[in-house]
Amino acid sequence: MEKSKYLLVYPDGYSRFGHQTGTILSGLFLAHLTNSFLIKPTYKYFSDKWNDFTDWSNSSFVLDSINSSMRLKIKYIQNDQSHIEGIKIIGPESNANVNSLKCRVWDTNSQVGLSELISTIKKQEEHSIINLPFDQAPGKMMTLLNDPLILKDVQSIFQFPHIKYIPSTPYLCIHIRRGDVTELHNSHLFVSNEFYFKLIKLMARHIPPDMPIVICTQGDVSWIRNRAVKDLSKEISSRIRLFSTQELFINDSEVDAFILMLNSDILISAGSSFSYLAGILGSQVLNIDISRENDEHFMKDFKRIHPDHNFDESYSTIISLLNSVY
Repeated sequence: MEKSKYLLVYPDGYSRFGHQTGTILSGLFLAHLTNSFLIKPTYKYFSDKWNDFTDWSNSSFVLDSINSSMRLKIKYIQNDQSHIEGIKIIGPESNANVNSLKCRVWDTNSQVGLSELISTIKKQEEHSIINLPFDQAPGKMMTLLNDPLILKDVQSIFQFPHIKYIPSTPYLCIHIRRGDVTELHNSHLFVSNEFYFKLIKLMARHIPPDMPIVICTQGDVSWIRNRAVKDLSKEISSRIRLFSTQELFINDSEVDAFILMLNSDILISAGSSFSYLAGILGSQVLNIDISRENDEHFMKDFKRIHPDHNFDESYSTIISLLNSVY
């Protein structure tokens, strides 16, 4: 059936690459689910440099432009829907309107909300430009990436260069989320240094003895250096390579860190859309996610480890996963 509806997404320009990509993916997934086109999006403000490494028009569901001779109706679907269970309110209800950033978005982690959103798009007139809510999250739609055809469509969008920091042999990459997550800021997402050091020691003992261990993070890494010298053998500590920046906000090294994660043989992600994306777009033999989320990971090939559980339980799970690939 010919597509005759066109979706527009509005990522938050002050958010980071992973978050903006999630907003754009919500539009792409909805295009798949409603047989529509997504009008080619771009990254905004904080993340605009990522436009150099992406071409969303490579997707079969994205249009680079619309024929100017077409007569199109403009529709907004972030209207007052307070009677629907699946609507999530952002900001004070009195400020919720189509011209405000504090608009209503669908709770796409709710089946009710997702179904209503899809239905609302399908009900719009043919030959319409449909404006999705500002910062609309993909939620459960991320599970569509388990479909090989949709995954291939998304992977075609991203193109990254080779960088000098990539080891010449297969390597383990661990993403330690700091920057926007500390013991005081977003503390519900914080995973302790002690947990990560135990993890580094465990992985070093059970991966091939010549495999480099690359750690990508932000901020101070002296705790890793100091503990490595004190508690690890010289053979293990010599394999650790730290890739960090003291800048806690967006900068060019963010792209290099992503490419390092993307090309790893084993990736330890950090409950972060940034490292999730590296695992989704890469070809790792094993993806392990360290996260305080209690549900299953949306990608069936990712294995989730909860840092608050008994470490001995995590230990045996990780050993089993490593034994399955080495």
